[in-house]
Amino acid sequence: SVWRAATLARGCTLAFMIAFDLIVDDYDTSGSLSPGPGPRDPSSSALCRRAEGLVTWDSVYFARVATNGYEYEQTHAFFPLLPWLMRALSPLFGGGSCGVAVSGLAVSNAAHVASAVALERLGTSILDDEVLARAAAMLYAFNPAAVFHSAIYTEPLFAFLSFTGCLLLARTRKNAACVAFALASLARSNGVLNLIHLAFDFWRSALTPALRQMRRLWGEEEEGGGYVNGHESAVARVKRRKRVAWAKGLAMASIVFLARCVSVLTPTLWFQWMGYRTFCLGGGDPNGYYAANPRPWCASWRPFPNVYAFVQDHYWNVGLFRYYSPKQLPNFLLALPALGASVHAARAYVKGADEDATWMRKEPLRPFMFQWCVMALAAAAVMHVQVATRFLSVSPAVYWYLARVGANEGTGTRKMRRIVSTYCVVFGLVGTLMFPTFYPWT
Repeated sequence: SVWRAATLARGCTLAFMIAFDLIVDDYDTSGSLSPGPGPRDPSSSALCRRAEGLVTWDSVYFARVATNGYEYEQTHAFFPLLPWLMRALSPLFGGGSCGVAVSGLAVSNAAHVASAVALERLGTSILDDEVLARAAAMLYAFNPAAVFHSAIYTEPLFAFLSFTGCLLLARTRKNAACVAFALASLARSNGVLNLIHLAFDFWRSALTPALRQMRRLWGEEEEGGGYVNGHESAVARVKRRKRVAWAKGLAMASIVFLARCVSVLTPTLWFQWMGYRTFCLGGGDPNGYYAANPRPWCASWRPFPNVYAFVQDHYWNVGLFRYYSPKQLPNFLLALPALGASVHAARAYVKGADEDATWMRKEPLRPFMFQWCVMALAAAAVMHVQVATRFLSVSPAVYWYLARVGANEGTGTRKMRRIVSTYCVVFGLVGTLMFPTFYPWT
């Protein structure tokens, strides 16, 4: 079953991470230099030391936020849901830095298993093919970004919430879906892309029927309509009432749709407001330093003061084509398989004429394909390109497409399956070596 496969994958990934952390010296130990009570405690037990040894790269920030909150401007690159869960669950694992580390690992690994099950159910609902849905979920369970689905990163938690939201939406439980999407927006900035699913649902379930009804109401012949002896005819009155009812129905559906969009956006906007309150208004600052010396982004309305965008720009140099330089060629090579699969799928979607292309263009699949396209473009043009593999690891369409292509018969397909399987295993295994030992692997 999928949950057993996902559990096995998490167990193996954690085992390799711990083993490599034990036998390989860290390349960069700067994570342990976090000021104050950092994530590592030399007096902790062996279990705690193993867990704390896996707190590297962005995990350091999540552990720091879970312990001390948003002390510094740059920590606003990391959304709060995962640190909140780590802080809440930490007492169950003894508290302190050890409890924070263990709780973070527990949340990530449990969320990955749950997201694999949710993806299988989502695939069954969207694809109407249990075999293909199970194959895609299995591929997700052993995806090449495996190390980030076992470490203290937001990808597995975000995937679980997004997959669950899409599944609820497919089952027409739209308000519950919005709750899941809102929580996803509290976990990662790209949670706002789940608005794509709400927009497609609104188009399919409300706007398209309304347009058809409009053509029917306004396209009917006015036989028996108009006025007779200065009075409105019965037929005209009925038509007028139908048109008024149509307008009211469309207006109500539009208001509900906008309200759901706002509910999904609210966590992201709230997070920006908290940064603005701290660094622009001096909230929570007893010395009043930031009130007297607001940060430069406070006066930049694009369309509102955005601490997240500033932090990504100022501290991580994230921006359009900023990563396009010769020294970044190795990182582009790391991202090539994920981006190459994206380009292959996009080309098949636009120009393909075979059964796979027809399958991709089915209406239920369109929002997922569009979301994949947007994410791939962002990864290639704006982000640090080496994160493309883990960034795209939360897109259902990736696994559905690969599972669909891999299900075909033929020598080329069998070769492709071997290449994809080998890539997932090798890339994932290298990640379990590089990540916990602080080698460049983000």
